[in-house]
Amino acid sequence: MKRTFYFLFIICCIFPVFGSTKIDFKLNQIGKEIDSNVSIINVKNYGAKGDGIHDDGPAFQNIINSLRENQTLYIPKGKYLIRQTLQFNKSNVTVRGDGEDSKLIYKWGKFSRTKKLLYGFHINSAKNVLFSDFSINGGSSNFNEIIIDDWKDETWDVDGAYNLFLIQPKKTNSVNGLTFKNLVLSNSFFDGIHSYARPADPLPKNTSYNIKIINCSFFDIGSNAVGLGLVNGLLVEESKFHNIGLMRMTIQKNGGGMAVDASGGAENVIIRYNYVDKAAAGFKCETHENNSGRYLPSKNVTISNNIIKNLFQGEKYEIFYGIKANGVNVIVENNTIESFYHGILVGINAKNVFINNNSISTTGKGAAGIRLDMNQGGHIVSNNKILFSDGQGILVSDASDITLSNNIILNSMKENIRMAGGKNVKIYNNICANAGTSNISITPVEGLSIENVDLKNNYCYDFNGAIKPLDKRILIDNSKKVISNGNKFQKQELDNNLHERATSENNSNLYFSLTKPSKGNFQKGQVLLKRRLKSSLNTDKIIGWECIESGNPGVWKEISVN
Repeated sequence: MKRTFYFLFIICCIFPVFGSTKIDFKLNQIGKEIDSNVSIINVKNYGAKGDGIHDDGPAFQNIINSLRENQTLYIPKGKYLIRQTLQFNKSNVTVRGDGEDSKLIYKWGKFSRTKKLLYGFHINSAKNVLFSDFSINGGSSNFNEIIIDDWKDETWDVDGAYNLFLIQPKKTNSVNGLTFKNLVLSNSFFDGIHSYARPADPLPKNTSYNIKIINCSFFDIGSNAVGLGLVNGLLVEESKFHNIGLMRMTIQKNGGGMAVDASGGAENVIIRYNYVDKAAAGFKCETHENNSGRYLPSKNVTISNNIIKNLFQGEKYEIFYGIKANGVNVIVENNTIESFYHGILVGINAKNVFINNNSISTTGKGAAGIRLDMNQGGHIVSNNKILFSDGQGILVSDASDITLSNNIILNSMKENIRMAGGKNVKIYNNICANAGTSNISITPVEGLSIENVDLKNNYCYDFNGAIKPLDKRILIDNSKKVISNGNKFQKQELDNNLHERATSENNSNLYFSLTKPSKGNFQKGQVLLKRRLKSSLNTDKIIGWECIESGNPGVWKEISVN
């Protein structure tokens, strides 16, 4: 009897302790009060069914409204049909599921843009919130039925969530510390995660802080997977993007959207280790003007170690690119880009852009590997490998105060390097091979001028060692103060003053070899180029060898496109 009493006493003491923290797995009704002592709130305990039939939106909204600090809204596996915008204004909480099979499905009948737009989560005030390990299907299916013009208040029908997450701070710093991790986001009519500062976006327009997007997957998105402006502190890493930018964006019926658009006041941005497969474009940062008349530049942006491939093709995508670096203090490095149109584009308002060690191929008609338009200068383009371009390998359209150095530029259907306008440009130590016109051309287009260009130690040739006229190697015309010194090329001498200007200052022939030297005296800095067939580049990546230590035969470093 005494032993039984002790057993019952222990049970009675322990049960209240565990009963206040464990999850009750019985289904309960919407509106049940949430115990503030419970750390994990299972949505199925508070009215959500997760059967894909019943509308779980009211249950989710009730739970969100009742969440307290340090609580977790837990979404077990299931299909949760949502027919409303979920207003989320909580801090120091977590929303997590059991992975991709914890699915929120947004679906409703078509509605007009001139009516109230519906979103997935609408965030006005939230700090230190983690969204992790669940999926959202926005339910949109009519991306290509609509043409959007940002400057016109048109009417069109939407059949799904307009944005899956709309971040719209009610005041500066009311949104700080949002983390999106291990999410699968799909079928958003417009953006996956959105917070912009363009004229077309509604007020208010305040700055968000410290947003992280880690190991998320985005697919079948109408415009941008991530479109964030007016954000200070943005990290997008180790995420995947597939089928992004499906809608047509302007009255000209151009395609629209990209993996990440960090424009209009995006500062201190890191975009790294991401994978883009099928999109209108890869990544962008640039200045926007919002409807209050403020110019909002993107500053301190790093885009690195990303893979971009299979970008959409066709005339309506010719306005796009792999990466657009149109901000201030931008680093673009170690990316692999297979683009339809320009690989990397640097445009108006850009300043101090560093483009380094990228591998680029472009296939669109007239597309350049790297294009630099009129801007504020201070750019360095170095150590890039541009393997194929239908236009120029590098096109300097009207840029000044820039340096192009140590790039390998191959198989350009036009020039390997073309300068069409600008001043104060240094072009050093580039390997330029197999150009459709000239390896390097310093010739202004109508309306532009060229002044103060220094060409030094560039290699201009064809893989097979073909002899060509000098103007097919370096062409200089109608330009002021151009110095060509120490360049090496296989040329055919011509009695022409234009060509003589390019060869009069210590330019010389280059040398070929089939293998790395095994004998003979060589000096540090000498380069031997590998004579090869153009088609063999796919398997044999060696371009040549550079002597890094003088001697017989010296020490040689391989030059390759790997």
